[in-house]
Amino acid sequence: MPNRFFDEVVTKDIRFNLASVERVNLNKNDEQSIESDTSQTLVIKPMNTVLPTIRKELYARPLLRGLSDSITRGDLVLYTMLKDKTFYFGPLNTKNNPNFSPNHYHHKELDSRGKGSSRTKNSMGYGKNYPAIAISKIEKQRNNILDDLGPEYETSKHSDMLLEGRHGNAIRIGSRSISPVLNISNNNISSTESLIQGSLISMMSVGSILQHFGTPNSSVPFLLSTDNNIEGRENYKLNLGNVGLENTFDYNYGEIIDNDEDQIEFDQILICSDRITFDARAENKGDFTISANSNINFGARKNFTLNNAGYSVINSHNIYLGLEAQNKTEPLVMGDELRKFLLEMMTIILDSRALVHGVKIPLVDKDTTTPIINRVQRMIDELQPRTYEVDEEGVEDLTKPLITNTRNDITRFFSQHHYTEKNRQTVTT
Repeated sequence: MPNRFFDEVVTKDIRFNLASVERVNLNKNDEQSIESDTSQTLVIKPMNTVLPTIRKELYARPLLRGLSDSITRGDLVLYTMLKDKTFYFGPLNTKNNPNFSPNHYHHKELDSRGKGSSRTKNSMGYGKNYPAIAISKIEKQRNNILDDLGPEYETSKHSDMLLEGRHGNAIRIGSRSISPVLNISNNNISSTESLIQGSLISMMSVGSILQHFGTPNSSVPFLLSTDNNIEGRENYKLNLGNVGLENTFDYNYGEIIDNDEDQIEFDQILICSDRITFDARAENKGDFTISANSNINFGARKNFTLNNAGYSVINSHNIYLGLEAQNKTEPLVMGDELRKFLLEMMTIILDSRALVHGVKIPLVDKDTTTPIINRVQRMIDELQPRTYEVDEEGVEDLTKPLITNTRNDITRFFSQHHYTEKNRQTVTT
C-alpha cells in the first residue's frame, strides 16, 4: 500500500494517436469554443477508429506552452487526451519539406460522409488554395575552412538546430566546428541563406563574411552597396576618407588563415536586405544610439540627408568637407572673426583723409564727389557686435544670439541657424 501512488505514476502510459487536421483556428474570430483564446487550436479527426469514415471530431490545443508549429488543413498530427482535454503535437514532417507536409495516409474515405465538400480540397487533403510553392529545406553545406574536421568529416560532422517557416524563412542556431553561428533569414530562394536575396541577420563568431557565405567557385567577393563599381563615382566609396587608412571597412575581418595562432578578430554581425529601417518611437526616451570603439562610416550610392526639428551638434577635432579638404589648404571662415576684421578695415577707411596743401579733406565718391563717410558709417553699424536675448534678471544669454547688432542693424552675412566653434588657442612658449 505505501508504494501504490509511486507505482501508478511510473507505470501509467500516455498514448499518442494519429489524427488528420480538419480545421485550423487562427484567432478569436475563427470559432467560438470553450477556450478563451483559440489561436493555434485545431479541429482534428482521429485515424484509429473502427469506421474511418465516421469519426468524431475533437477540439485540440497545442501540447507545448508558447511553442506552436505552422499547421494547415490536411496535415497529420499526434494527439493525446489528458483527463477531459485533447492536446496535439505536430504537424508530422511527412515529406521533410517545410512548405508541404500533407497526411500521407490521406484518401477519400477519410473524410466524413456528407460533411464538407471535396471541391475545396486537393488530392492530398490540403485546401485547394493553400499556397504551395517550391521551397527547399535549409541545408548545411560543407565548409572545409570553417568546419575544421579534417579527413574524419563524415564521422564527425553535425547538423544545426533549425526553426523553419513554410514559405522561405528560418532561424539557424548552429556552429562551424566549435564556433557558434546564429542566422535569421527571410525569403530564402535556395537551401542556404543568401547575401543577394531576401533578408539576413547573421551573427558569426569566427571567419570572414566571404568564408561563411561565399561559394567555392565564387570569383566575386562580398562588396557593400556603396563599394560596387559606379562609373564616375570612384571617389565616393566607403573605404575612402580616413587619413592613413586604405580600407575603413575590413572585408577580411575574422578571416581564418592557416597557422595563424595570433588571431584576435572573431565576432561580427551582418545585416543585409533590400531596405532597412530603424525607428526609435518613444516620445521622450526614443533615442537611437550608435557607438564604436574605432570608426563609424556612412555611405550611399545616391544621397545622404539629415533632418531633425531640434539642433545638431558635430563635436569633432577636425571637420573636413570633401576629400581634398584634408590637405588643409582652404580653411573655413569664422563669422565673428570676419566681422571684427571688416570692422577694423572700415574704421580705417572712416578715419582716412586726403591731405591737400596741408588741409585734411574727407574721401569722396569718384563719380558724385560727395563724401563717402555716411556709406562707411552704415557699414560700420552693421559690423557692430551682435546682441543677445536677456533673461528676467537682465542678464544676456550668450547661447541665444540675435541677428541684430548693438545698433539694431542686420548683419547680413551671419547665419541664424549655423554656428562653428572658435579656434583653439595656441600656447606661446
